[in-house]
Amino acid sequence: MVKIPYGEMLKKVFTMLSMSFLIWGMAAAVVLAEDMTAQEPPIAITVKADADDAASEGLVVDIKAGDFFKVELYAASGTGYEWELLNTALQLVKVENRYSMMETPNLAGGKMRTVYILQAKPDTVGQETFVFSLRQSWQPANMAAKTINCEVKVSKE
Repeated sequence: MVKIPYGEMLKKVFTMLSMSFLIWGMAAAVVLAEDMTAQEPPIAITVKADADDAASEGLVVDIKAGDFFKVELYAASGTGYEWELLNTALQLVKVENRYSMMETPNLAGGKMRTVYILQAKPDTVGQETFVFSLRQSWQPANMAAKTINCEVKVSKE
C-alpha cells in the first residue's frame, strides 16, 4: 500500500472540489444563456426568413411607433455563414438585441437561428428598408450568398 502524504491528499481533494465547482458554474451559465429569450420585450410581430428558401427574398413589417418586432433568420450551422444587418444607420428603427442559437442543440449541420430584436423609434412615422446579408465573415460584403430586404412601415400609435 502506497502512503500519500497528508499535504498531497489535501491538494488532490482541493483540486477535485475546485473542478466540481467550475463544472457546476459552467452548467449554470449555459442554463442562463439558454434562457435569454425570457428577457425579451413584448414583441408585436415576428417575421422569418430561411437561407434555403428561394422564396425568402423580402420581408414586410407594419408596426406602430414604439413597438418591438423580431426578425428570425435561419442558415445551416458549421458553414461559417452568418447573417448580418448591412445598413446600421437606420432612421426609424433601432436594434435592441442580436443573438444566435442552434435550432436543435447538438445537431451537427442543423439550423442556426439569428434573431434581431428591433424597435420602431417612438414619435416616428414612415417607411424604411434595411438589408440582411448572409456571408462568411472573411468575405467582402458583395460576396453574400443571400440578401434579404426588410421593408418596415411605421405608423402612429
